[in-house]
Amino acid sequence: YYPKPGWAEQDAEDWWNSVIKTTQTIIQGYNLDPNEVAALSFDCQGNCTVPIDREGNPLMRAINWLDTRASIITHKFTKGIIKISGYGLRTLL
Repeated sequence: YYPKPGWAEQDAEDWWNSVIKTTQTIIQGYNLDPNEVAALSFDCQGNCTVPIDREGNPLMRAINWLDTRASIITHKFTKGIIKISGYGLRTLL
């Protein structure tokens, strides 16, 4: 979702529904007995935080790595780190 210029959000419910649909497709497509499946592994969106309520429901859309809303704050923060340490943020991490 791109509600405004520079914004990039994703709905965690879309992720969850995709996991469910993919799991069902794999189990049915390969004629697997779900009771015999020990584990499944999925890879998806990285470096993204989804705030949730006590029941595990998302409170808002996830703001992903493409979002630039915090770029001014990040730039000022990084500039300060370089001034103090002489290193960029990635080097320090």
